[in-house]
Amino acid sequence: MRVLIYVEGGGVGYHSMTTCRKGFFSFFERLLPGKNHVEVIPCGGRSDAFEDFKLEHESGKPGQYVILLVDSEGPLERDDISSWDHLRSQDKWKKPQTAEVHQAHLMVQCMEAWFMADREAVAKYFGKGVKISDLPGPENNDIERIAKAKIFDALDKAARKFLKSKGTKKQGYHKVQDGFALLKDIDPEKVCENSKHARRLRETLESKLPDRR
Repeated sequence: MRVLIYVEGGGVGYHSMTTCRKGFFSFFERLLPGKNHVEVIPCGGRSDAFEDFKLEHESGKPGQYVILLVDSEGPLERDDISSWDHLRSQDKWKKPQTAEVHQAHLMVQCMEAWFMADREAVAKYFGKGVKISDLPGPENNDIERIAKAKIFDALDKAARKFLKSKGTKKQGYHKVQDGFALLKDIDPEKVCENSKHARRLRETLESKLPDRR
């Protein structure tokens, strides 16, 4: 079985798309030891990710399983809402008729929420002047309850502190430069421990990916 993940992110251009792909690839490789590799396809914007996912899914190529992975962009209406129902409510996206429930997955409330499950790695990445306590932690082992704005504010401040310590012009968190590098640093196990949607994604991938030979 070949598993393709169409992911939101990467911006525009070869360099940023490659950086995005490598960041997610590293994360999934460590998340799924002993399993065949997933193929990560960065798509830029979330609408582009959905359209690219639909095209690949509807092509019906045998021997492959296609997954859509996007930010939820905010809290979910209820704990038991499906990813497709959330995307229909928020983005007006209609699930392809033949798509399965487990072909849509969410990063709740955004990719950067995953970083808050491993604040030690984030503090180490930004270095001097950044403390773990500067970053919002999981609430009752749940990073999905941390507001997106709160996460980005903390990451912006961490980046500015780091650059100030180097005497560099101040600028905030940059998704391509910082976000995809952090994907390579954070512990996937900690992410799954603190996010039920990350656990759901891992379970789906484990069920579809064959063991390495």
